[in-house]
Amino acid sequence: LERKLGIRNLPGARDMVVMLVEVKGRKGGAEERLAFKLVDYYDEAEGITAMARTTAYTASVVACLLAKGEVQRKGVVPPEVLGMDERLYRLIISGLKAEGIKIEELGPPEGQ
Repeated sequence: LERKLGIRNLPGARDMVVMLVEVKGRKGGAEERLAFKLVDYYDEAEGITAMARTTAYTASVVACLLAKGEVQRKGVVPPEVLGMDERLYRLIISGLKAEGIKIEELGPPEGQ
């Protein structure tokens, strides 16, 4: 994609990832809404794009959890299923934070 877009030929080209996730569901029988925010930037020191950081680091954190036996499920496990396990969710968020990727829990979305 970089070649097709000509990004490699643009001196100083950098990226950023911005994501806002709003979740609605039930917890303990009551409706609950939460929002999460992620903003990440190109890593100048390492030369790693924000897109690579936010995708590959997540995959590597999960791979480490698998290797340590932290994930008990067998077979193909979609990321959203891992995220529904509170313990695994916290371990993934902690692993990303260690890599400098911060996902901020905002609480209920505005106007809720």
